Amino acid sequence: MTKLNSLTFTLASNNYGYGHLKRMINLNTELKINDIKNKIIYFSKKKIIDYKKSKKINFTQIDKFLSKKNISFCILDLSNRVFFKKKIFDNLISLFVKYRTPLIIFDDFSNKIWKILNIINQKSYVVCPYIYKNNFIKQKKKYFLNLKVGPKFAILKKISPQIKKNTKLKNILISCGGSDFKNLTHKLIIVLKKYKKLKVSVIIGPHFDKFEKIKINKLKSDNVKIFRNINNILPIAKKHDLAIISSGLTKYELLSINMNFAVISENKSFYEFHKPFAKKKLCYDLGYFKNSEKLGDKINFLINDYEKVFKSKIRKKLVDFKGANRIVGLIKNNFN
Repeated sequence: MTKLNSLTFTLASNNYGYGHLKRMINLNTELKINDIKNKIIYFSKKKIIDYKKSKKINFTQIDKFLSKKNISFCILDLSNRVFFKKKIFDNLISLFVKYRTPLIIFDDFSNKIWKILNIINQKSYVVCPYIYKNNFIKQKKKYFLNLKVGPKFAILKKISPQIKKNTKLKNILISCGGSDFKNLTHKLIIVLKKYKKLKVSVIIGPHFDKFEKIKINKLKSDNVKIFRNINNILPIAKKHDLAIISSGLTKYELLSINMNFAVISENKSFYEFHKPFAKKKLCYDLGYFKNSEKLGDKINFLINDYEKVFKSKIRKKLVDFKGANRIVGLIKNNFN
């Protein structure tokens, strides 16, 4: 079998978040196991970085990489409305058109990508490892013929499930991503500190606003513990009865270990994206933040009726840790 060579293009910054890069690092591990060579290149706020070398590169170098005949395919994990509007994104797309590069694209249903796939005329794939409305996917499949959808394509590190020992709520973990751009962590701590019998753990991401960090640190007490710059939330989450998280990819990680969790969305737009997941009754839904009083009421109900709330939750094995392996299967079957 011919050895495959590939490039991954993704995002990583306070503006874009770090979930894209984390996912591509996990996928890269599986590619390496399967003898598929892959270089990760990511766009920060103002620079283009070669991940392995931690070195700045430019478009001339990217052009040279793609011009090599041994590049079998490229992976794009770039889905971000702000990034899509930048000229740098258009320049990158023009290179794929120039070299007719086969693509594996994560989370991108944009018209621009649809047109590019038609121009490239190669067997490319769009992968969306989330829960969507059925009608939405039905419509997208009319245009994106090679569409792979659902949590079975989620790229997660394998970890054993949580073994539930407590039926009563004793400790809660708060995690609102790497940057928490809506400052939900502080708001959640304020609400939960009122429950003196509960132990609260808080994860402060590496890109929190410095003033928010100061405010959160002031809330540290005997029943509020703070963790910083955690690479993997799952080993910590497993030690808690409940996690309250923002509406990103973490919910799929927690689902994979059968964790009880509640989701608060950062705004109405994020909530609309999260809604199909919430309707599956896989978590307790806190909606999106409107004001502290309404948030307090919802959390009060959750805490007082904890056993009842999660007893009624439908537990489905939607995540099996084989997502990366399935994607590698697509690669081997189509890009050799």
